[in-house]
Amino acid sequence: MSCSPNDEMLQDLIETDRKFFSAGAHNQPIGPAVVSFVPEAIDLAAGCVIHSVDATQIEHPRSWVTQVESVVKDLGASLVRIYLGDHLNEERHLCEELIRGGYTPRREQAFVLTNAPEPPRPGVSFLPMDPSDDQMWVRANEVHRVGGIGSGIYAAPSDKWTALMRTRCAHEDMDAFLVTLNGEACGTVATLRAGGLLRSKNVLVDKRFRRHDIGRSVLSLLWTMAMGEGLSCIGAFAAATTPGTHLYRGAGFSEVGGQVEYSLTR
Repeated sequence: MSCSPNDEMLQDLIETDRKFFSAGAHNQPIGPAVVSFVPEAIDLAAGCVIHSVDATQIEHPRSWVTQVESVVKDLGASLVRIYLGDHLNEERHLCEELIRGGYTPRREQAFVLTNAPEPPRPGVSFLPMDPSDDQMWVRANEVHRVGGIGSGIYAAPSDKWTALMRTRCAHEDMDAFLVTLNGEACGTVATLRAGGLLRSKNVLVDKRFRRHDIGRSVLSLLWTMAMGEGLSCIGAFAAATTPGTHLYRGAGFSEVGGQVEYSLTR
C-alpha cells in the first residue's frame, strides 16, 4: 500500500530526528532500537536518546524496557527518553508497559509547510556557523545564555548546549545558523534534510528580540533555502502548548501526524 503525502512527510521528519540524534554521537543497538549518546553531554536530555524502535520485534516489553534502563544507567544518564510512533497499533503493548513503569508521554506534533509564507522582516538574515569558527560559537553561546535552553527536564546550561550543537554540526547531516537582525545576533536555528523536506530544528530567539517577528522570519528564510535546493517543503516537530506550536501554526504550517516521547528520570 502506497503512503499518503502526509505520511511521507511525517516519515521524512522522523528521519531527520534520527539524523539529529545520531550526528556526532555514539550509536549502538538495544534490541530492535538504537541508543544515541554523546558522552560529554550525557547529563543533557538531548545527550542520550532511544529511537528507531521497531516495536513489532519486541516480544517482551518489560524485559526490553529493563534492558534500556540498564544501558542508560551504565552510560551515566539519569533521564531515559524513548521515541515511539503516534498511537500505532503495533506499539500499543510497549506504550502501555512504559506507562505502567512510570514514564511520562509527551506528544510532538509534526508540522509541514508546502506553500510560500510571507516574506521575512527586512534585515533578518542567516550566518552559517562553521564548527571550526570559535568566535561564531561564542556568539551563539551568548544568544543561548540570554535566550535560555528549554525548561524542566529539557533545561540545559548554555555552554553545554552550544558545545553539543557544535559537535552535531561537525557531522554532514546537520547545519546551524546564527540569526541576525541588521547584523546583530538575535537567534539560532539548525537544519537537517530527508526526502524532499528541510527540517527546522531548535529555533531559538534571544529574549530581547522576541515579539519582533524573528521566528516567523526564520521560517520564511528556511523556505527560501528549501526552494533553492529543489526541496518541496519545510517541517518541524513541536510539543503541544509550546511556543513552537504557536509559531508553526501562525506561519501557516499544517499538522501531518506526530510522535510520542516517553521519559523517566531515574
